[in-house]
Amino acid sequence: MQDAIQVPKSHYDMKYDHKARWLSYWYQIQLVMSFKPETVLEVGLGNALVRNYLVRQGVRVTTIDIDEELHPDILGSATDIPAGDNTYDVVLAGQIIEHLPYEDAKKAMREIHRVCAKGAMISVPDSRKTLFKAGFHIPKIGWKDLFVKIPSGKVHEFDGQHYWEIGKRGHSLKKVRKDLGDAGFTIESDMVPADVPTKHFFRLEK
Repeated sequence: MQDAIQVPKSHYDMKYDHKARWLSYWYQIQLVMSFKPETVLEVGLGNALVRNYLVRQGVRVTTIDIDEELHPDILGSATDIPAGDNTYDVVLAGQIIEHLPYEDAKKAMREIHRVCAKGAMISVPDSRKTLFKAGFHIPKIGWKDLFVKIPSGKVHEFDGQHYWEIGKRGHSLKKVRKDLGDAGFTIESDMVPADVPTKHFFRLEK
């Protein structure tokens, strides 16, 4: 399947960058920097906010996107990255692979694994329903959040952007974890932060 541009450049405005998305950027940056990378490949340039921040931290960032209007360093797809094995310390794909049909998303997982040397940070939508949420303070540790999510049970319908989401029927968290493992990754951690309950973040080691 040929990749298709789903949104125009004008899509990335203040309406797009709502509060939860800013928090999502923070988690992406935190997880990428936890690898102490010198080089990063960012798949999907978007508004370039994460790229610009990483560059200011001294990281050499290369971007790849299918939309030439975003002026990526590489015009190309996550399913066929024009780079050699282990080229980049870390690959960042934040809210990207759900824009691909799931079989293509699995190809992207394998390509991301191939070109990274240390690991990757991948985040995708998590549509599971929040059953319970609470915050509590532990002395000398700080605030901790506890919440429980359950599958939505819904069948995902393509909305012009997302082909699938975690928690929808046929795309369980267990399935996504298995496919990341089949791509060659070790899942060092995966989480849904209480302050970004619609996003699932995976820190993946090679």
